[in-house]
Amino acid sequence: MSNTRKKTITDTVIENYLNSINPKTGKYYTQVEIADIYGVSKQYIYQKRKTGRYTPSPREVVKQNFPWSVKPEFHNAYIHKRIRDHGEYMASGGKRMSEDKLKKLKGFYERIGKDFVVEYDPNIPPSEYMKLGGFAYRERELKDGDLIIRVNEYTTLTNEGKKLWRMPPRFPSI
Repeated sequence: MSNTRKKTITDTVIENYLNSINPKTGKYYTQVEIADIYGVSKQYIYQKRKTGRYTPSPREVVKQNFPWSVKPEFHNAYIHKRIRDHGEYMASGGKRMSEDKLKKLKGFYERIGKDFVVEYDPNIPPSEYMKLGGFAYRERELKDGDLIIRVNEYTTLTNEGKKLWRMPPRFPSI
């Protein structure tokens, strides 16, 4: 499309789309969908948001503060997915999260409760309950404080992460 079209899209327009439901999908607009509408790249939309009154999405907040650099072979591990969902829940209060994600997350919270934390270590072997390995439920220790993750040599905890990786004040109501 022409450069004129590119100039008409502002960070405010992008944020308005991101907070609106796409009638074709019934879900909130994505940056890719907005880029398609305006005939620009996804990167252009991302850069436009960054230069304006940019509010990172809950997923971006999670990505920026994720406690581990998880090896690709563990990306599909159930616990890895639930930890990502947990971060999104903490960053958004559950807004825009699917009912399926919230249901799985509630089960995850009930599983760890006050007694367990999640540990990531790429050397943890697969087991009956962790088919891919890399992750394990560990009994909570005093050193874990109120985090839901175990801090070890594979963990980097940002200040924002210290808030994200705690048990939520309330579980999803499904």
